[in-house]
Amino acid sequence: MVTVMVLFNFPDNMKREEFVAHCRTTAEHWKENSQLLHKTYLYDPQARQGGAFFLWRDKAAAENAHGDAWRQQMIQFYKSEPVVRYFEAPLVIARGEMNGIIEESA
Repeated sequence: MVTVMVLFNFPDNMKREEFVAHCRTTAEHWKENSQLLHKTYLYDPQARQGGAFFLWRDKAAAENAHGDAWRQQMIQFYKSEPVVRYFEAPLVIARGEMNGIIEESA
């Protein structure tokens, strides 16, 4: 599994309500992607930043979803280049269950 962290700056005039409304709109798109296991939207009013944590089945699915078309949509809406980082997620705990333990080969 792969976790993707996305951060971006808000335009000067964007209010929390507008960001949350946009989150609700984009959630409809993301929930249709069968490779996406989890998404958490992020909001930091002091830093004037938003973002998300995504949990994907694999890196190929993550890279496919966060390609050039997605990046251009982010820039167009937020007027900010998103910062995207990929992390291996060797263990995920959800609702008290551990999932996806990856054994390293020697």
